[in-house]
Amino acid sequence: MRSSGFPKPHPRLSKNRTAVFAACFLALGLTSCLFQTEAPQPIGDGEFHEIGGREFSPPQAYFLDLAIGSDGTPFVGFVDGSDASHAVVMSYHPASKEWKRLGDTPLSEGMAGKVALTMTSTDDLYAAFNDAADSNRVTVKKWAPDLNRWVIVGGQGISTPEAMQLDLASSPGGELFLAYKDDTQFLRATVLRYDTATAEWVMVGRPGFTAAEVNFLSLAIDPAGKPYIGYYDEDLGGKPTVMRFKPDARTWELVGERGFTAAMTAGTVMATDRKGKPYLAFTDGHDFTYKTTVMTLDGAENWRPVGGAGFSPGQASWVSLAMDAHDLPYVAFSDYDRGGSARVMRLLPSGDAWETVGSDSLSHGIAFSNSLAFGAGGDLWLAFTEGEESRISVLKYSPLSD
Repeated sequence: MRSSGFPKPHPRLSKNRTAVFAACFLALGLTSCLFQTEAPQPIGDGEFHEIGGREFSPPQAYFLDLAIGSDGTPFVGFVDGSDASHAVVMSYHPASKEWKRLGDTPLSEGMAGKVALTMTSTDDLYAAFNDAADSNRVTVKKWAPDLNRWVIVGGQGISTPEAMQLDLASSPGGELFLAYKDDTQFLRATVLRYDTATAEWVMVGRPGFTAAEVNFLSLAIDPAGKPYIGYYDEDLGGKPTVMRFKPDARTWELVGERGFTAAMTAGTVMATDRKGKPYLAFTDGHDFTYKTTVMTLDGAENWRPVGGAGFSPGQASWVSLAMDAHDLPYVAFSDYDRGGSARVMRLLPSGDAWETVGSDSLSHGIAFSNSLAFGAGGDLWLAFTEGEESRISVLKYSPLSD
């Protein structure tokens, strides 16, 4: 899952969790999955454990994104500042207990501004990045294990030039969507969809459909395949706005009011639950506290806080959001009540409060680019960069045995 930093507008690094639903969708169909009466058990109390050792990546790893395969294999995509800021993806190999780079060469030809990953329901791994060697256009590549290399999807440079804050997500049916901040459209949002029939990327609605410049742009796809975006609305002083695509009208519409918080926000990240209900997490500028808040819709499509506003112990940054199999939100963030260390919190089933998952200080010092994700089996994963050299660490949450 991706996350967003604070206070500078950075591309978010948090992703819609679809793997658990996708497995059910393929086996039972949409209706059965949406109205299941028996849910998996909660992950319970436990601890986070290192996977492959601390700080395993090259130094100067930036804009991290995490994806988990159905077999539990973790993948991390990032900008490698130690190698001319190329886009790179690494995966963990349990046999050797090592992290290794996927492919013999970097994904990008030039410097990448952002890397975003998505894993489809059929276990296909995709990576999107903008490439300075191609006027910062976005290219999407698919990992081909049988060829041991990355292959381009739908042509190189599919976006307009100078695309920023890109985000990539896939639907339970495997459709790919790409969102980015469009320099040719007054820095407003544009969304593309990959058409497998024509092997081309097509526009979703019109280009630059938002009313104003966007920052902290985040993309999520609901179980029905409908895309949502959440963002920091520059025209409204940084208050958040959420929009969704209406396929019948072929247009984007507001979800609730535009700019629905009382104060500015930062680090907006989106997810949807198994019923298609959208959630938005961010750091809340109310009283300049910048603590973590998560909001969702009530029956009248008004946005309301979940478990109380500003629930993090201190000021937060690099917020990441994921939904568990019970449709309960989990967030990861850098907690400045603990010196900027990574912390994970989850909403209690009662819905009235949040609790810490594992230790309240998961990183060695300040954490950046927190990325939270659930695997297909319900395992919880967290990735972040830490240390003086900004290297990546990945942790997996293991429940305590009875």
